Amino acid sequence: MLRRDIQLMDKQSQRRGSAFYCNVLGLSLTAVILASLTAYYARFLPVGSISGYDEYYTLDRSTGFERHNDYLTVYSNNAPTFKKPPLQYWVTGWMLDRGVDREFALRFPSFASSILVLFFTGMLAYNLSSYNVSAIPLTILLMASSDVFWTYALSAMLDSSATLFVIMAITGVFLAFHQPKWWYLVAVSVGLGSLQKAPIALPIVITIVLLIVSLQRWQNIDVKYSIRNKHFYISLFIAAILILSWPCIQLLQYDYHEVFRAYEKQADRFTPGSSPSGRFSLIMGSEVWLRMFGIAALACIPFIYRRVESLALLVVFGMYCLLVVFASGSVYPRYSLLFVPMLMASLAAVLLSASPLRLFCAVPLLLGVLLLGQPFKDLSGLKFINNGQANLPLLDNLGSALRSDETLVLCRNGPYPPGAVSYFASNGRPFAILKAYQFAGRQKRGQLTPPYRGLCSSAGFDIIKKSLDSYDVVERVDGWVHWRSPRIEPDK
Repeated sequence: MLRRDIQLMDKQSQRRGSAFYCNVLGLSLTAVILASLTAYYARFLPVGSISGYDEYYTLDRSTGFERHNDYLTVYSNNAPTFKKPPLQYWVTGWMLDRGVDREFALRFPSFASSILVLFFTGMLAYNLSSYNVSAIPLTILLMASSDVFWTYALSAMLDSSATLFVIMAITGVFLAFHQPKWWYLVAVSVGLGSLQKAPIALPIVITIVLLIVSLQRWQNIDVKYSIRNKHFYISLFIAAILILSWPCIQLLQYDYHEVFRAYEKQADRFTPGSSPSGRFSLIMGSEVWLRMFGIAALACIPFIYRRVESLALLVVFGMYCLLVVFASGSVYPRYSLLFVPMLMASLAAVLLSASPLRLFCAVPLLLGVLLLGQPFKDLSGLKFINNGQANLPLLDNLGSALRSDETLVLCRNGPYPPGAVSYFASNGRPFAILKAYQFAGRQKRGQLTPPYRGLCSSAGFDIIKKSLDSYDVVERVDGWVHWRSPRIEPDK
């Protein structure tokens, strides 16, 4: 009997030792992969120039704090804007003020956020796979195979940082139902996310919490222990303070009708009313096969691990699909980046759920997924550098010629983003952005006062010049016209 007990203890000790070494190996592999990806892609940060339409908004807004000596207002086109909160603009502006390379400073917040996204996606997969450490490096490799992920990681856009706060909040909720101190991570994620782009994580967290609470009888989760404690209530307070801080600061400075109108316009974009036809790309983006595998895994994982957390992710993703497919306003495929981490985490968890024999059969699938978008991508395969960069010499010439008494006019729907015109050519003053046919009406209503200096397409200028008493064409570049219309002094 004693010998049998000793043998049993030896086997248990061997299992614990084996599990310990597997965990060390998995975490070491994770560290190596993260360090390699960081070193490989960091060298691209100062390469080339920003080129995206919204990237120039980031440049304009990030430099607006110092230009207007006001760090409690976001300026767009040199006028206060309430469309976006300041967190990422603050970080970029702080770096630029200290002489950091412009492209590096613009891209760094997205890049740093993306590396953290890889880590938290691995932690989500660890949770979904019933605490299998092997899921962490596998998920990071799958996530790093996404072209869309690295495109926005190396951009000046807000989407990568928004994705970070969403995946942090989701991971924090899952952990908090087992250890309530993790509610602080949820609060900080939701709060900082609202200061970075929008409180996107808040409805996701609420949905997951409600589902877990309503389905607690099928899970070994003590909801009272998880929610009815000081950590949860303090976290609620922290989240509320962070979410409300920026709107309250704006309401104290500006007319509340103007502030609420801006928030209302942002929300109206997602109100139902659109036809679902042609909206496939809003979910799949440009990497259909990779996401199809992830969506299939997300649909299967609740039946494999039988955990309510997995079901909650499926419900949240389904709600997102309905929201963007039927949204009546402007929505973009890049928004789906928010959900790529949960797809890849689910795929890793499903692959690791198989028995050794079935796992061997799944190896070709894994290799296929990685080959569809291998983690270490060539510079030419990334879309953050292209030929859509603003023609800076033309904008510099426009800014140099702009006089203090002239009204700057920019025609819409061209290759010159308003953010680029604001930064390079406006001399720190607000300017008019309009469609060519709107010029005459706004001039009659007194919303535009001469003299004018403008930048329009040739076709747009042909419309505008009909409303001008006199004009000069200063410069023509690639179908765009830099023009001026001097004030006509009345005869004495």
